[in-house]
Amino acid sequence: MLISLLVLPALAGIPVVHDGGDPAAHVAAAAERTGLPADQLTAIDVSTLLDEPPSALGKGVVRRCARTPARMTDVRTQLVRADAAVAEGDAVSVFDHLDLALAQLGCLTEVADPDEVALGFLLRGALAAEQGDTEAAQSEIRTALAFDADVVWPPGYPVAGQEILAAELTDQIRHDVRVVPDDTGAGPWVDGAEVGETTPLAEGLHLIQYGSRQGLQSAWMVVDGPAALVVPDRFPARVLDTFLDAEAHQEAALLLAAALDDFEAAYVAHRDGLWLVVAESAGASVEELVAGEPLPVVVEQPEPEPKGKKGRRRTK
Repeated sequence: MLISLLVLPALAGIPVVHDGGDPAAHVAAAAERTGLPADQLTAIDVSTLLDEPPSALGKGVVRRCARTPARMTDVRTQLVRADAAVAEGDAVSVFDHLDLALAQLGCLTEVADPDEVALGFLLRGALAAEQGDTEAAQSEIRTALAFDADVVWPPGYPVAGQEILAAELTDQIRHDVRVVPDDTGAGPWVDGAEVGETTPLAEGLHLIQYGSRQGLQSAWMVVDGPAALVVPDRFPARVLDTFLDAEAHQEAALLLAAALDDFEAAYVAHRDGLWLVVAESAGASVEELVAGEPLPVVVEQPEPEPKGKKGRRRTK
């Protein structure tokens, strides 16, 4: 209880996350148990958090789609036009087509083709190197390698970036990026490849794709260190049940940290229990203030024996 008394009074509108019932009753109970004024607490139904878009905790930033959904055929069209512009020596058109392809990739509704996307970023890196922007070239080529670690320099591309490609092949800094929640079926996909709970990613830009109730969605993620990618849509509706198990509530705490605006701390009110979730540098910590009522034990009933099969008929 001490942490709630020392930390939280300085905050305004502290969330009280619940999964239904009377919001005022949840606030009143939290106020009584913590000693905080009710007007410093705000009831929030967890279902609203599950509708939030993905976000990153730790050393990562998610850039979500800000245009109409796109298909890989749309991206492919822009990449083909960019290649044609290279052959014609039209540098302005090359950048225009590549920029449009980049925007469309962040709004894909299907899994990206990593080989084709890698060539697009390789071309962006080649042009940046040709213009003398080594830092930008390194960033673009690093992203190309994230999509295809075996990408080779295509004929006709400006040769200025070939040395940068060779250097990036042997000199990449990687950080573990955790996907939350895990064990939720197909996906997510990073840079066109399906990944597990934790995957090492090079510093820089990565395409994140995930299944949702609205279908497959995409976003760009910039990685600058260890991070967690939290996808609220993939949590179960009864996610607050995990607070009843001290060994299982960490992912739910990360949901609150990622989905609540300007998260610093929040209470969880569930099954007559109360927990305090506080922001930490790499996520969130949980303190149980009042234990919740255990979930009822479900006893499976044996299936009734089919009629007419009470016993075997004797054979004479």
